[in-house]
Amino acid sequence: MSLRMVLGEEGYQVDTAKSVAEAQNMLNQYPYQVLITDLVLPDGKGFDVIRYARKLNGSLESILLTGSDSPVDENEALLAGAGMVIHKPCELSSVVSATFKASTRAGLAAGQRREL
Repeated sequence: MSLRMVLGEEGYQVDTAKSVAEAQNMLNQYPYQVLITDLVLPDGKGFDVIRYARKLNGSLESILLTGSDSPVDENEALLAGAGMVIHKPCELSSVVSATFKASTRAGLAAGQRREL
């Protein structure tokens, strides 16, 4: 089962982007509260998406997924504004739990959650 499906079953409204450019376009259109991104994207890095999103909405919560064990990547993610870094492979339940925590920090009520 995909992360999108699992989060949808948990009541989150989920949109997906396959690139930095697509994510930036979507961030310009919708008021997201939580962002989940992979580190490696076809046209850049998840850091780029997080930085862009945080410029638009400083209170946006973000989670970076990575297969990298590099402390440099993790530090860069945190400096970019990621609230949490999750190392892959991981259980989907870990991402769901992190999303719930991020949503809680963002002060969202059920039915008002939108994730990218």
